[in-house]
Amino acid sequence: MLGIYTAGFDDGHAAPLGERTRIFQSMTESGAHLGFDTVVFGYQHVLAGKAIRGFTYQDGEWVQQDFPLPTVIYDRIPNRKVEHHPSVKDMKEQLRDEAKWFNSGFFNKWRIYDKLKKNPKVNYFLPLTILHPSEEKLERLLHKHKSLYVKPINGSKGEGIKKLSINSSNRVYECEYYQGEKNIHQRYHQFSELYKQQYPSGLYGTIVQPEIELMTKRKTPMDFRVHTNKNERNQWEVTAICTKFAGKGSVTTHVKRGGSLHTLEEVFGKDQEEKIRKKLTKVALELAKAVEQIEGEQPLGEIGFDLGIDADGHVWLFEANSKPGFAILDHPYFIKEEEKFLSYPYRFSSYLIDEHSTLLYT
Repeated sequence: MLGIYTAGFDDGHAAPLGERTRIFQSMTESGAHLGFDTVVFGYQHVLAGKAIRGFTYQDGEWVQQDFPLPTVIYDRIPNRKVEHHPSVKDMKEQLRDEAKWFNSGFFNKWRIYDKLKKNPKVNYFLPLTILHPSEEKLERLLHKHKSLYVKPINGSKGEGIKKLSINSSNRVYECEYYQGEKNIHQRYHQFSELYKQQYPSGLYGTIVQPEIELMTKRKTPMDFRVHTNKNERNQWEVTAICTKFAGKGSVTTHVKRGGSLHTLEEVFGKDQEEKIRKKLTKVALELAKAVEQIEGEQPLGEIGFDLGIDADGHVWLFEANSKPGFAILDHPYFIKEEEKFLSYPYRFSSYLIDEHSTLLYT
């Protein structure tokens, strides 16, 4: 049995996890084909004695039943805000030694960057990154690079990212970001005005990266989401690659910000697609191994990488995600691959279960 720990339940509803219900249903069905039962639960579903009154998908509907605590738990807490909810945190701590967890917690962007920077096998994939610069440092960087991205260390799904740029001809400073379900574009005649309005409390807890001149299609820059997963042999595989374009006026390529995703073949054609796929696959597998080393004893079963390729063909890492989203499954091509794609948490779980059994009987 695989336990999936998450949040956002409506216990009395036919779709107990709202718009995410379909993904968990598909995941449960994929697991069933591998002989797995699945229980989806939150902190409120853990009973005395470590039993769980969670949800399982049976005969075309979600039902709530009592289960023993699963041997392996897959952490799919939806965002950082929920992750820091006291009840969510407390229950994870209570169960930490009672089961084998994987992908427990979100990555800290700076910690990942700082550790990877010291790894000569992968550090050349990292763009220049500055941790919480001063106002003066930010202004110098902006004048030097003309365009910067400012990102919260603990952000996810594009939240809190702002693009700063300077128009040298008329010395106008620009700030673009997403807020209230719309893209905002503001202009300032003085850098101090921009800084005072956008960062009144300073830049502690942020990182800054220069914009990289990426490959384009019809003059629109693109980046790539590369999903990596562990299989039943505890080996990393690249399980999906898609090309992403930003929506009009958006500073990121996130689908919920108006971005779009496409297969490599749709964008590049068959010949170039294979070359791009091989390049991204090689880089992603190297990065997955490196990130896994950083996390140490904490098992990782999946990592989503946001990568870019510049005009010279060099690959850059923009972000590593410990809880990559499933927007890729909205594309018709990837829907056909859904069962295989969603089988990987179960395949890795089978490895963890075997490992747990070996420890018990040795």
